[in-house]
Amino acid sequence: MADLENKAKEIFWAALDHEGELDSFVDQACDDDTQLRERVQALLQARQEAGDFLPASNVEATIDSGGPAPVEAIRSQTAAEPKPADQIGPYKLLEEIGEGGMGTVWVAKQSQPIKRKVAIKLIKAGMDSQQVLARFEAERQALAMMEHPNIARVVDAGMTEQGRPYFAMEYVKGVPLTEYCDQAKLSVKERLELFLPICTAVQHAHQKGIIHRDLKPSNILVCLYDGKPVPKVIDFGLAKAMHHSLTEQSLYTAHGMMVGTPLYMSPEQAEHNNLDIDTRTDVYALGVILYELLTGTTPLEKAQMKEAAYDEFLRLIKEVEPPKPSTRLNGSASLPSVAAQRSIDPSHLTRSIAGDLDWVVMKALEKERCRRYETANGLVEDIRRHLSDEPVSASPPSARYRMRKFIKRNRAGVIAASAIAVALLLGVVGTTSGMLWALSEKRAAVAAREAESEAKQEAIAAAKAERLAKLDAQAETKKAEVAAKKEKTAYAQAQKRLAQIEKANEILGSIFKNLNPLEIARNERPLQAILLEKLDKAVEQLEGDSIGDPLVVAKIQEQFGISLLGLGDPGKAILLYEKALATRSDTLGPEHPDTITTRLNLAAAYGEAGQWDKALPLYEQTLQLAKSKLGPEHPDTITTRLNLAAAYGEAGQWDKALPLEEQTFQLRKAKLGIEHPDTITSMNNLANAYHAVNELDKALPLYEQTLKLAEVTFGREHPHTLTTMNGLARAYQDTGQWDKALPLFERTLELAEVTFGREHPNTVAILNNLARAYLDAGQPDKAGPLGREALAIARKTLPSNSPQLAGILAQYGLFNIEARAYTDAETAVRECLAIREKIMADDWRLFSTLSLLGAALLGQQKYEEAEPLLLKGYEGMKERERTIPALARIRVTEALQRLVQLHQATDNEEQSAKWQAELDKRKQLKK
Repeated sequence: MADLENKAKEIFWAALDHEGELDSFVDQACDDDTQLRERVQALLQARQEAGDFLPASNVEATIDSGGPAPVEAIRSQTAAEPKPADQIGPYKLLEEIGEGGMGTVWVAKQSQPIKRKVAIKLIKAGMDSQQVLARFEAERQALAMMEHPNIARVVDAGMTEQGRPYFAMEYVKGVPLTEYCDQAKLSVKERLELFLPICTAVQHAHQKGIIHRDLKPSNILVCLYDGKPVPKVIDFGLAKAMHHSLTEQSLYTAHGMMVGTPLYMSPEQAEHNNLDIDTRTDVYALGVILYELLTGTTPLEKAQMKEAAYDEFLRLIKEVEPPKPSTRLNGSASLPSVAAQRSIDPSHLTRSIAGDLDWVVMKALEKERCRRYETANGLVEDIRRHLSDEPVSASPPSARYRMRKFIKRNRAGVIAASAIAVALLLGVVGTTSGMLWALSEKRAAVAAREAESEAKQEAIAAAKAERLAKLDAQAETKKAEVAAKKEKTAYAQAQKRLAQIEKANEILGSIFKNLNPLEIARNERPLQAILLEKLDKAVEQLEGDSIGDPLVVAKIQEQFGISLLGLGDPGKAILLYEKALATRSDTLGPEHPDTITTRLNLAAAYGEAGQWDKALPLYEQTLQLAKSKLGPEHPDTITTRLNLAAAYGEAGQWDKALPLEEQTFQLRKAKLGIEHPDTITSMNNLANAYHAVNELDKALPLYEQTLKLAEVTFGREHPHTLTTMNGLARAYQDTGQWDKALPLFERTLELAEVTFGREHPNTVAILNNLARAYLDAGQPDKAGPLGREALAIARKTLPSNSPQLAGILAQYGLFNIEARAYTDAETAVRECLAIREKIMADDWRLFSTLSLLGAALLGQQKYEEAEPLLLKGYEGMKERERTIPALARIRVTEALQRLVQLHQATDNEEQSAKWQAELDKRKQLKK
């Protein structure tokens, strides 16, 4: 009996997620077990009579007692359901638009501080069991972690006066994906193009560590923005975190309970213990959705699933291989109507899907996870290849298949060559027939020569015709030979092109070939070192004409450049970007979008290497081009202006960066409004710029205003909000407001751990900032452990040539100098110096590091070693002082103080007086 009761409870909870098909689900789940069905129906009936608000504990008590609880007793425990015009927090309910097992969804109106409509998801009264609350909280956390234009955003969360949790989301007024596609009669190509951003949204969720687990057309709504369809992924109610808990509560999935919608469910979800799922579960669901977009039906048809018993439909999901999309269409009576909804005739529809799209869909629907696409991005890339008539990875990698793709991409030339060859062959046949006819005429003329005089003339004419026919035949034969030679040449060129493509694939594949996981795990050779070595060898193979097509080479060079930047080697990246830019400029022209992208990538690489004299002109050229081609207020022009402003700031040219930030903020404020996310971003950038030039009277109020807007628009745990929070904490620190700075840094670190994780570079940067703040506030006991932890994480997670790692090392060295741990300081600063000498040879921070190393040696009384470092460090910073942010110019003063200390320690009164005078002069000027 206990087993029966437990099973009934499991089916009841699972049924709450299938209210649209409740009877079907219960039929399948209970199969022929009449007693089990009665138990489940009793639960559902009690819940329905109670107004759908029965608490879990009461439902279970109903089963335990052997029958339904009195309805009056149940109703007495429920709370009033909300109605239109009710107020929840700052939101006024307008209309209920959806209902699920655990909550209702309302359209609501917000008046303050922003006027807008939102969607409110409100947990039902009484549905406050631990499991439901955990699932509700999991959905809120999942959505809050993500920022993608194709995922509905969370804007707020809270509790009603009755203690019921809710959260407010971006209001998505749209229709389900398949319904929209059929209503608009989108072609196959248009459906694929609409499907791509859905996949990138799912990939974004996966990168945030979230698996949706219930992807289906009704959870993907299509809205129109400026007349263009934009899909939005909603309902993360079944989301699962891959790497960390979404909620402090335990989100329990009962043994034997399915999670998801059967028609879109992966085989691993249909297992009795479905805890072992990963991102490929969502890839499978995307494959089902793509199948439906192409054929109008799911791989396992709804009628087939509805008729099957519970165990049988689990078997169908796990074992039965569906037919290819083109095969399903060919055998379908509904093919004409399906084709009409895709604006194509039936025969063309099946032909357009057969081949590439069959392979792509079936790879996504593989029963074995290891044979599916590893990521949603893999599916995206294959669809893009199909749309560009390039070979898809899901196809057999045969030369014949690739040749067919080559012919398709060069259809016009191949058809023309084929037509000429056919015409020549027909000409030869016709000429040969004429020649045979002329010969027969000649024989007739000779036989009749003596009988008729006119026959002689005919014979002469026939002979002449024969000679002409022979000449024509020879000419046609020669043409045929020329055509055959051209065809042979074209085939040889195609074969050469295939060989070049295979060479390019070989070069790309060589980067990951023979990687030894055991070697990496033992840390005998760091992964970064292995990858850099393999990249170097791959770059060498790009030289010469092994690939041939210069644009393909340029694309590979650019991809390698991105990898080298990520691995902390901007010098090598620069060489590749320079070659790619030269190729694209010569082949495509300087104004082509690909050329502009390469120019910006090269500028970023110059910036990483501290070569601002080269980086800034490239950014400036791009901005001028955007202004002339798009106009000064175009969104792309504004983005380019922001890039240039950021580059000026990195180069220390705040006199140029600040006006650009002010212009961008005013433009966005006027065009978009103060609450728009882009305007809020610009506001934060402007606050940073004011902070950098030490105009803290402007920076502080702007940071505070930005933080209030960011918390409402993005949410408290959003990366944009955390960036503003960190900036405001630094501003409080620089104005000595420790009572505000330290708590805000601590809060920022707390939220960053939730959003990014403890070892994410963003979290490490905040950890380092908090350590510095504790030190400046006179709390070295708290600063030391945090500084050591930040450095340990940075060494573990960042590339060995990372600028961020160099900054953390410098900070750690300064900690130890101030704590008089000079030996430890020397070790850290030397490591920092090695990085900065390699990637920022002409940057003021390199010379600051030299002075810092001199200070560590000075503390150890190594005066002869310290003196040249202190001198070079000071002179280098003084020469580049205009590039140093205002608040960082204290480093120049500190460098002077160390020179005074050196000569005082060595009793060199003359030099000590000289540097003291220089120091006094500097302090006087600062006043």
